[in-house]
Amino acid sequence: MSVKSRHIGRNARRFYIGMCGVGLVGAFTVAVPGIGSAATALPANCTAAGSTVTCTYEYTGGEQSFAVPADVTSVRVVATGQQGASETYLPGGLGAIASGTVPVAAGSTLFVVVGGFLGFNGGGNVNQNRSFGGGASDVRTVSSADAGGTLASRLLVAGGGGGASGLGFTSRGNPGGNAGTAAPGERAGQPGTATGGGAPGEGQGGQPGVLGAGGGSDAGGGGGGFYGGGGGGYDAEGPSGEMGGGGGGSSLVPPGGSVTLAAAGAAPQVVISYEIGGQSSCLGLPSQLSFFCSLS
Repeated sequence: MSVKSRHIGRNARRFYIGMCGVGLVGAFTVAVPGIGSAATALPANCTAAGSTVTCTYEYTGGEQSFAVPADVTSVRVVATGQQGASETYLPGGLGAIASGTVPVAAGSTLFVVVGGFLGFNGGGNVNQNRSFGGGASDVRTVSSADAGGTLASRLLVAGGGGGASGLGFTSRGNPGGNAGTAAPGERAGQPGTATGGGAPGEGQGGQPGVLGAGGGSDAGGGGGGFYGGGGGGYDAEGPSGEMGGGGGGSSLVPPGGSVTLAAAGAAPQVVISYEIGGQSSCLGLPSQLSFFCSLS
């Protein structure tokens, strides 16, 4: 064979190998599902940024759901509880921001409840047009339709603030307590804790907090939470009478989680985020294809 023939043969082999490589990459992008298409398959309340998917849930007045992807075993949750209702010149207690990473079962469903209007999700109910406690925001593994097991299944809870107590003709009102704290002033509802509901304020009308709900009151209602805050008490005897605000509800976070207070007027919500498991699609591929998959 001549030198010219050998040179042409080498070039032909290089061209063939190069085209095979292009073909392999093309075959890879078609054959491996999910790569580059995750964003288009996301629910309307979810967005993707790089490898992180974030799903935001606002108050709707009902239970919502989150479908855990088949390759996800933990999610990051940041929940904000509802501020307690305010009266004239008297603010409701601030809700909590609870955050943490919780283990989940791949392919399961989580149920999301965002606290809100008129004490939805555990804010203390009240009488005589006094203020409601703020509802808690939480994530759970058992639907609220199953009353027997739903509260025990909560993975993370952001407590709600206590409701302020209104001014009466012969009594003074007081602000509500922030999540996890007692209301200020006299006859104050006490906060929910990690082990029990808050005690009601001294006097008439207040009820204790319980698991998942703040105590009702003729003054300020207790905030919802892991355990609810106690309702404020009142004493309407003469101009020195006092009406207590509701205590704040307690929060629940997993190990390593944190709890802070939300800003005044912060909207209640739950935000769930997780990492896209696209790299798992590379497993089991030939080494040539695994390299290109790792770059996607």
